[in-house]
Amino acid sequence: MGLRNMRGSWQYRFFVHSHSVCVSTGLAATERNRQKAEQQEATHRQEILAGRWGYRALKPRAFDEALPEFIAWSKVEYGDKPGSWRRIATSMASCSVFFGKRMVSMIAPGDIERYKIWRLSPREETWDGKRLTIPPVRPVTAKHDLDNLSVFFQWAVKADYARHNPLKEVGRPSDRDAVRQRIVSLKEEKLYFAHATGNLVKVARLMLLTGMRPEEVMRIRKDDVDLEKGTLRIEYGKTRSARRVLKLTEEARSLLARQIVESYGPWVFPSPTKPGAHIVKLNGSHDRVLDKLNPCRQCGQRETQHPTKKCPEFILPDPPLLFVLYDLRHTFATRMVEAGVDLVTLKQILGHSDIRVTMRYVHPTQAHQDAAMTMYDKLNEQRRAAAETLQ
Repeated sequence: MGLRNMRGSWQYRFFVHSHSVCVSTGLAATERNRQKAEQQEATHRQEILAGRWGYRALKPRAFDEALPEFIAWSKVEYGDKPGSWRRIATSMASCSVFFGKRMVSMIAPGDIERYKIWRLSPREETWDGKRLTIPPVRPVTAKHDLDNLSVFFQWAVKADYARHNPLKEVGRPSDRDAVRQRIVSLKEEKLYFAHATGNLVKVARLMLLTGMRPEEVMRIRKDDVDLEKGTLRIEYGKTRSARRVLKLTEEARSLLARQIVESYGPWVFPSPTKPGAHIVKLNGSHDRVLDKLNPCRQCGQRETQHPTKKCPEFILPDPPLLFVLYDLRHTFATRMVEAGVDLVTLKQILGHSDIRVTMRYVHPTQAHQDAAMTMYDKLNEQRRAAAETLQ
């Protein structure tokens, strides 16, 4: 027992579930009261272990046993954002390999640091009897893995599988170099749409015309479109700002009008494989277009058809046409600013809650910067001429 005399009264102190409990009994520190103080301490300790007093006992759970529960929770928590829980599930695959049977409550910041090094370093593994070298992931990928692992531990604390989140004490790689800054030029846009087909053409075109996110376009319901007023209501979004009403351009209104007539069911872009659902991604279609537009500089063949025996290395053309579908949203934002639209208005159109996010979407081209400097130079000349006239 941890009894001690503190200013004439018995005080006890003990540790339970990594917490220090220090309480004064209120009993005079005499031998006559020692047994009463010890009984008070034992009762207090037992009540804590029984779950009273707010100190809950941790439940023993291995990482790979807790992971399916966490994924199931993610599906419910991010039910209206399927892309989010899918990304979490993908990130957690490497965590499962690394931590495996290790108890969740025993994973410390040092273990997280070792996991980070493991992800960022090349390693050798045996696969089907062959020794393979696994290349390291990019820093931004490791950062996303650590971010999702932090979400796991936040959930684990609530589930009584962990006492705290060890990610709070671990530094994460920077994603500064991963910020997308590819703005599609008008020439590249024309080339891209000359090869794109099907839903990809319509979704990509709507992104360039409205600045919507890919998932927002694919989730458009027919009831959300008011062709008479020329507006589109976006009810799906991560924040209140993302839920907005857009004024459609004439081209966007015509595109949606044709699609509403040609499609079936409640969705403007229904899934061709799942009745009653909408399309969820077009990454494969987008990648196939880029495959056509980026033939090998040595042999002229596409990457998927590259003759490795005849041409030893696939070399991209110079310059290559490489961008992700989301970059069309960045392209829209940049073109809007170049057209003279202010950032506050653009923030509302894009559905951002913070104007600082909007600023990251705008990447003025060199030509636009040069034109701005030329305009500034002309204004300076006008000011100098006006000053000389006054003299």
